[in-house]
Amino acid sequence: DGGLWKTMDVTASPANWTLVNDFFANMAITSICQDPTNKLVMYFGTGEAYYNNDGVQGIGVWKSTDRGATWNQLPSTTNYLRCAKIACDAFGYIYLADRGNGILRSKNGGSTWTNITPSTSVLKRATDLEISSTGRLHVTLGLFEVTSYYLFTDNPSTTTTAISAGNWR
Repeated sequence: DGGLWKTMDVTASPANWTLVNDFFANMAITSICQDPTNKLVMYFGTGEAYYNNDGVQGIGVWKSTDRGATWNQLPSTTNYLRCAKIACDAFGYIYLADRGNGILRSKNGGSTWTNITPSTSVLKRATDLEISSTGRLHVTLGLFEVTSYYLFTDNPSTTTTAISAGNWR
């Protein structure tokens, strides 16, 4: 829950880090990504996804359109309180792993989200996601469950409804 910090030269020794905004110092920023199709656009997810007594709950996803100088909360994400990972793909789509809501995708800059969580017996406890250089979406589900799942799909951007387990490998 240290907030959001930035440096203009990560190669400096030591790098000079500055706090972006005092308000962010009270939030658990868990993951950040930059849109590869528009370098001005960045997103970060909030809220610790793991169970611990001092875990800090988040308040959704935030977006910047000026390379991180200013940030605005996406109103469509106020119920995403435990963001484990956020990632952007080469089509400009955003993917979010949230402990309580599963795997979500936005095709419109975060205005709306589609749940693409695979239909398995595990609860919607998404723990991680990664997008490979080929566009494959890798997902892990099942935080602290008896059974956890590692799944992937080669077509995450074309899914129109929740992906069934049969469409994942």
